[in-house]
Amino acid sequence: MLEFWNVSTEMSHRCTQRLEKDKLIRRVKMSWSDIPDWFYLYDEKRPDQIQHRLGKAWIYTAWHMKSLDSQNNQELTYFKSEERKFFDQDKTLPIIDDYGVMKHKVYGEIFYFGEFQVLESGNKWNKNYRKLFQTFAEDQILNLMVVTTGSYETLKNQLVRELSGMKNVRLEFYQLDKLKKISWRIVLRKREERRQKELV
Repeated sequence: MLEFWNVSTEMSHRCTQRLEKDKLIRRVKMSWSDIPDWFYLYDEKRPDQIQHRLGKAWIYTAWHMKSLDSQNNQELTYFKSEERKFFDQDKTLPIIDDYGVMKHKVYGEIFYFGEFQVLESGNKWNKNYRKLFQTFAEDQILNLMVVTTGSYETLKNQLVRELSGMKNVRLEFYQLDKLKKISWRIVLRKREERRQKELV
């Protein structure tokens, strides 16, 4: 990642042009992104599935923001290695985009699963979450967050139907832009809370 601090836009452009000319970085444009230029190391292969990777990262960010929000009474501890090994070994279970564990002060452990769907890719949902969730105890709280680049209504209808009767499963659906806004709101509120404490 390239970061420029306390410099003008013109100066940062000159720097990236020089790095490109010296064959240290490559520039690439992403049609789906509102950021005009992306860069990666010249001698490395262009990263694949960048949009999907960034979407997954936003899910983790949202979980982290949720755990920082004092009103939620929970702390993010990420996945436990033995559980991840179990998921990966059983080839009949879906490949999970994101997995984490929240420790709640009242309810104990809540298992979080995250899926990011790039609707423009045209990929259809084919993950058997019912089978995965049946590997957990019936009284264990499970949370599935699905984030999409566009409307999630079709996916929501499908998952609600497929997971009907599983009373311990909670479903959350977000458009990526909405998830980003919620995360930023929490960040700004936490920053303001810290500032108020410093003034006291």
